[in-house]
Amino acid sequence: MSETVRTVEDAKIIRRQLLWIAAVIVVAAAVWGVCWWGQETGWGNPDRAVANLMDLGEKDFVSGHMEDAVAEYRAVVQRYPGHPRAVQAMTQLASVLQQLGRYQDALQVLQKLYASLQAHQGRADLKAYTLLQIGDVRRSLGDYAGALDAYTTVRRTQPKTDWAGEAQSGIGAVYQAQGLYARARSAYGALIREIPGGFLAAEAQTSIGQCYEAQKRYRDALRAYEVVLRKYPPAVWDTAQSRVDALKRQLEGSDGES
Repeated sequence: MSETVRTVEDAKIIRRQLLWIAAVIVVAAAVWGVCWWGQETGWGNPDRAVANLMDLGEKDFVSGHMEDAVAEYRAVVQRYPGHPRAVQAMTQLASVLQQLGRYQDALQVLQKLYASLQAHQGRADLKAYTLLQIGDVRRSLGDYAGALDAYTTVRRTQPKTDWAGEAQSGIGAVYQAQGLYARARSAYGALIREIPGGFLAAEAQTSIGQCYEAQKRYRDALRAYEVVLRKYPPAVWDTAQSRVDALKRQLEGSDGES
């Protein structure tokens, strides 16, 4: 067989191999596309599709693939807005966006969710939770007036509840963020009187110490932190204990300020 004939035959073999490879790739892509479509749509079953997307969102959230989780929760919200789990998807979506620091996006989701909840009776707990999240996001955005409005609405609509306590804590945090330390301490003090035991009260007492410390009133701050160690369980001591140790070292080297 001549060299020319051999070259032609080799070329034919290579072309056939390339065609086979291309065919395999096309088939694999088609199979993947069908599987992806089936996964996304639940093979035509909305309930299955939503369950698949929510499961994927949770897995991606837990594994730290936050942008993927955003896409999956958003897919539920956009494709299946009337599904019973759409509210859960919006809540999860807003939470992931907050963790990503995308506060404006989170606020839009929360406002849409709250508007939909307001259109129906009941679901008071979810309404309160959503308003608290709106307050937290507005505070992160520096919209202190908007944050106070959200927190005070919770306190008005959910009096004498844990939601009201969370809102009072938020009010104190708004004043603290603005450097209005006397108002912040007053707000935290009101929370402690309202709910004297538990984590919220311990956190409020710690925040009172932080307010004093920010004003360089170190002895007052030390006394505030020591209340936490004396009154509340060790599970909430971390911040207070570390500040007590630091302030004692500082005050040992100087007279400090009263």
